[in-house]
Amino acid sequence: MIAFLLPWPDRVCSISGCSHPHYGKGFCSAHYDRWRRHGDPLKGGAISWKPVSCSVEGCSDPVIASGFCNAHYKRLRRHGEPAGGGTPHGDPMKFLMDVIIPIEDLSCIEWPFSRDKKGYGRVFEGGHMRGAHRVVCEIAHGQAPTQRHEAAHSCGNGHLGCVNPNHLSWKTRKGNHADKLIHGTHNRGERHQMAKLTEASVRHIKELRGKKSLGEIAALYAISKPTVCNIHKGKTWGWLA
Repeated sequence: MIAFLLPWPDRVCSISGCSHPHYGKGFCSAHYDRWRRHGDPLKGGAISWKPVSCSVEGCSDPVIASGFCNAHYKRLRRHGEPAGGGTPHGDPMKFLMDVIIPIEDLSCIEWPFSRDKKGYGRVFEGGHMRGAHRVVCEIAHGQAPTQRHEAAHSCGNGHLGCVNPNHLSWKTRKGNHADKLIHGTHNRGERHQMAKLTEASVRHIKELRGKKSLGEIAALYAISKPTVCNIHKGKTWGWLA
């Protein structure tokens, strides 16, 4: 006949002052181990109980060493403190899911982590670094209708890192650029970083058509004759009357 030890869910260690769960012979696992090794559950020095989760506030990962999880312990070794170095892996996505997605506030919410050169937030998701605003739009509003659809900002503050799901929607590139014109966040014309001409100079170039040669106009504004020709034909700056 095989005997089975039934669990005692409410039973604790019999050693005075110890409230850890019963393991065997009336002792918790630590005192039981001391009893096996030394014949006395109180021999072998003081017991140091390790915390179950990382001691860093807000981190619930299991302890690996020195009271810290694997990530925070590595940071402690490298930088001298568990919060040193860059953003802990997983924190941006956790912030996105716990803070951004449930939000009901209609004001802009700036992404507090990594951003690209244009100011848009970035987050590591699905094994790749992606635009945080696009990930938010997918979670809040479903997958994009097509691969060509963009996560457009109704607030016009995508370049400032806004990731409020209430400001995001799927739009085609044409629709998104139309919004940028309304918001004044487009980079066409003289707003483009490579632009050599102003709107005033382009209007003047158009006025000079037929009055001066292409070469004369080009020399006046230090541009090429093809550039002048394209302006006259409306191939460039065509939106400018």
